[in-house]
Amino acid sequence: MRPDRRQGPQARSDRPLVINTVLFIAIVVAANVGAARIAARADLTTNREYSLTPLTREVLLQADQPVRFRLFFSDNLPPQYESAFRHLVDLLQEYRRSATTPLGIQFPDVEEPAVIREAEALGVGAVEIQQIESDQYASRSVYMAVVIEYAGLVEIINPVTERYGVEYRLTDGLARMVRRQQAYAGSDRPLEVTFLATPGLDELGVSGISRLEQAAGQTLETLGTTAGLPYSLESVQVAEAEVDRLAAAYDLPRIRWLGEDGAERAGLLAVIIGADGTAQSLPIAVRRAEDGSVQTESPFSLQRRIVRAVDVVT
Repeated sequence: MRPDRRQGPQARSDRPLVINTVLFIAIVVAANVGAARIAARADLTTNREYSLTPLTREVLLQADQPVRFRLFFSDNLPPQYESAFRHLVDLLQEYRRSATTPLGIQFPDVEEPAVIREAEALGVGAVEIQQIESDQYASRSVYMAVVIEYAGLVEIINPVTERYGVEYRLTDGLARMVRRQQAYAGSDRPLEVTFLATPGLDELGVSGISRLEQAAGQTLETLGTTAGLPYSLESVQVAEAEVDRLAAAYDLPRIRWLGEDGAERAGLLAVIIGADGTAQSLPIAVRRAEDGSVQTESPFSLQRRIVRAVDVVT
């Protein structure tokens, strides 16, 4: 039987079209699969504001401990500040993509009283801004700060109000902590830390001394574990007879009060940090509040001061 010449040429002309269509679909699928596996994204902005600098990438490579960025930002910010916040978040996503260790980004709710107390203890304060409300300028207190935590260390960037220069500030803060961690790990002599407290302070009504001592121990333990800092910690109960001698030796202010018998009493409350013949004295403030209670500085505040003192002596 002879072939039907009316259908032969049509069938032959359809084959390239079918093949090309199949190839096109295969290429599109392969391209989509490949794109889905690529973590990086293209930076199409004119000034490449989302492309990390070589210095930032180098610092992220040097960081061998987890990094945490905590963004203390208020809601409903004016457009220019909201733009700075969105840019900050996008930039930190690029940090996360380039980091070789876990990098966390958290958004504490600054409307919560507990978060506000924690922010204030860390030294993160609110800033005053002007915004238009009902066609009039009004002042408002807001939070626009970043807290960077690494190897038990803390750096604060406050406030973050514009897009440009943010990467430099973030990288500079992280680089300082990386250098400090390396300095701690390179120390060949243990840090000598002494917590001084006069038992008679209980008579004055000072509370929370045990929490301060615990905070000091936790700070040193964190630095020892994550930053490789060798240390020793000793707790000394300072008798009243020793107050004057130790106050003169470490340049510490005396805490004075009248005892129940009407006699003047004196005490000490401080942390002494020393290494290689260098010592830093950290007197712990004691003050009487408006309600008559006697208060000390917060554990968060003491922890930050201890870290700063460790920087000096190492």
